[in-house]
Amino acid sequence: LKSFTVTAGLVKYGAYAFTGCKALESFYVNALVLPEGMFYQADNLKNVTIGPDVNEIGEFAFRDTAVESFEIKEGNKAYQIGKKDYVLSADGKTLVAVAPSVSGAFSAEDIGGAEVTVLGEGAFSHNDAITSVNLPKVTVVSAQVFASSKNLEKVTLGELTEIGEYAFFETAISVLPKFTKDTVIGRYAFAFTDITSVTIPDGMEVAEGVFAECDHL
Repeated sequence: LKSFTVTAGLVKYGAYAFTGCKALESFYVNALVLPEGMFYQADNLKNVTIGPDVNEIGEFAFRDTAVESFEIKEGNKAYQIGKKDYVLSADGKTLVAVAPSVSGAFSAEDIGGAEVTVLGEGAFSHNDAITSVNLPKVTVVSAQVFASSKNLEKVTLGELTEIGEYAFFETAISVLPKFTKDTVIGRYAFAFTDITSVTIPDGMEVAEGVFAECDHL
């Protein structure tokens, strides 16, 4: 199976529907939802075309693939139209997904200067080629955004109001992003990182395992 085309808008896929389809190289889909892990370990998948009816992309949908570009077709109202190595929400505020082929430093310039404020679930997860991210307008980091991006050393973000569970899990960051006592931080958000110093504001609640196995603390 090298190529797959689905045009029906009422098709519903279960999670991890095409896991391990190693010969799959391209995929056109116009189903309403791309579920969690849809193409997990589809090692040779390079091109994904997303039809006008798609309005949800689940976390880890493209984990461990070779995706280089996403083409969003005309008529899609959830995401910005065009062919790029990332997916942005229609209003340009949420970075939904980043192609696993993206490497090195990533900044606002790489997304056309869009003033992204939210990083969607798992957007950069399991990308060992990413080394730094500079998106200074971001205030919300959703769950698993950078999880297991093991060579990510530096993030430059805004003052965060929300940090999802496992957001920075198993990264190489040594300095915490900015947050306040009112910031909601999810479980294991900074576990297994290289963080060297932590200052907890008075009155802040620290969730389960937030700094677990941080050997440099």
